[in-house]
Amino acid sequence: MSDYDFKNLTENQQWLLTYQGWHLHSTISGHNQPSKRTVKKLIDRGLLIEKPAEWAGMQFMEYEVPLPVHMAWCQWCAEQP
Repeated sequence: MSDYDFKNLTENQQWLLTYQGWHLHSTISGHNQPSKRTVKKLIDRGLLIEKPAEWAGMQFMEYEVPLPVHMAWCQWCAEQP
C-alpha cells in the first residue's frame, strides 16, 4: 500500500508522474507546460514540486516528481488490474 494518494488523477497528471514532471526540455518532445489546474492537485498531495526557472531572461515554473514518489507511482501502476 502506498503512502501517496494516486486516486482520480487526470491523464495529464498521470503523464507528469510517469515522466517525472515537466522541464523546459519537455517542450522539445512536444509537451507543453502543464496548466496550474493540472498541477494543483499533485502539489497539494505532495506528489509534485514547483521549481522556479529562467531561460533567455524569461521566468517560468518547472515541475519535479521526487524520486520516492515516482517509484511509488510505478509500483502503484504495476499493481493495477
